[in-house]
Amino acid sequence: MRAPSGTLHVIDFKTDQIVANIQPQDYWDDIRHWEIKNNIDTLEFKVFDNTEHAATLMQQNLVLKEVRDGRIVPYVINNEVEKD
Repeated sequence: MRAPSGTLHVIDFKTDQIVANIQPQDYWDDIRHWEIKNNIDTLEFKVFDNTEHAATLMQQNLVLKEVRDGRIVPYVINNEVEKD
């Protein structure tokens, strides 16, 4: 089995088109919180502000991430990350 690429794909919620591919070197502090019991699966990560990637990370867009077993997990963006 191959390792996941680490690329995050951002999908526009209105058009269902890929609007960004964020490479692993362009994001950091990624934390996946997963609880089967409570049906929770969240992904938090940071990107630099004022980049083309940051502009696509708006509410209701989707972030797709490949996990270890090869599945693609969708995450709905429901809030923006805090700005330092």
